Amino acid sequence: MDNSRGFYKRGDAAKNFLKEEDFKNRRGDFEKISEPENEVTAEKLFHEANALVYAGEFGDAIKKYDAAINLCPNNATLRYNRGIIFRETGEHAKAVDDFTAAINLEPGYISAYSARAAIYDDKMDLPELAFADYSTIIELNPTRAASYYDRGIVLDKLKMPEAAVADYSKAIELNPNYELAYLNRGVARGKLENNDAALDAFADFAKAIELAPEDFKPYFNRGKLYRTLGYKERATKDFAKAVELNPNLISILNSEGYRLFDKKNFAEATELFSIAIEIAPKDATAYVGRGCAYDELKISDAALADFDKAIELAPEDFLTWYNRGLAYKNTGNYERAIEDFNQVIELKPDSQPARKNREICLKKLPPEVAIKICCKCLELNPSDYELYFLRGEIHFQLKNYEAALADRYEAQRCRFAKKFFK
Repeated sequence: MDNSRGFYKRGDAAKNFLKEEDFKNRRGDFEKISEPENEVTAEKLFHEANALVYAGEFGDAIKKYDAAINLCPNNATLRYNRGIIFRETGEHAKAVDDFTAAINLEPGYISAYSARAAIYDDKMDLPELAFADYSTIIELNPTRAASYYDRGIVLDKLKMPEAAVADYSKAIELNPNYELAYLNRGVARGKLENNDAALDAFADFAKAIELAPEDFKPYFNRGKLYRTLGYKERATKDFAKAVELNPNLISILNSEGYRLFDKKNFAEATELFSIAIEIAPKDATAYVGRGCAYDELKISDAALADFDKAIELAPEDFLTWYNRGLAYKNTGNYERAIEDFNQVIELKPDSQPARKNREICLKKLPPEVAIKICCKCLELNPSDYELYFLRGEIHFQLKNYEAALADRYEAQRCRFAKKFFK
């Protein structure tokens, strides 16, 4: 895959927690404190906090850092380290605040810029701010290959592949054995859509394979490019090799597809699901994901075909029936949608979304048709009190008051029985 989460790692070697040996190099920070007793106490708290971090006691470690920062409010190291803990516990806004405070206290603090940039990009979806931080790092240290690599990733996300290629190339110039830089430069070159760039991309993937022959990602990305260019057999061969190196690839593809779906990148999601289907044609999950993406793209026939296949492969998965029901509902085929929602309710009786959508579909139909469908459904499930309520409402609209009253009574009886005679 390209430079999406889970398929690359950043070049930042300083994102880890500040180790005891690293502390010796920053000991001068504590010597800036005017009160000697505060300096000693803060350093003691620092070591105690680190020990708690290594033991996984993040909450207690933060309390130690809080106390140390109260004693030494102008200490950049303390702010940075507390920010790292906040990052590890998922409190990203607090982490950014601490990294920003560290930078304000020490404008050349590269590790703080890098950690903040990674959160901007990976967690907050703010690539423009990440780009600014990586650019500052490059100004501070223009010989750091990882910074060009990281900025290249951001540029790729900003849909600037030519600029990304330039940054990956600079990273490779500084570190000729930078496998990930070759890999991601190949991906970026593949997006330039010209023959020379494609040839260069294949050369990059070959170099990445040479440097890391056990890494599945170069094979997978080269397979994607072969697939795009119409070389199906070569693509299949590379995908097979990628799966051999990483048997979990299908699960990774599906997870990434759903992540793209959640971000509303439906076209990209369909591509990943399609590749998963090509590699594992009996994987129902990929068909469901692609069907949902097609449905969002208003490609109804393709969506329904994928849901049909998923149901064939995994007929007990109620979510597939539910999604096909939604697809039928979106096309205005309310009767077929109701059939699918009924199947969901049979497989998962407490599914409120299915019941709600069935009600919506019934109310979209002509009253006489809706009554017939309710009758048919009740033949299959005579204790479904919600259907009695719905049919009673429709009878009332048609001024069939006696039938409406009978349905209301039956609904209450079934509901009482369900509640007290389970």
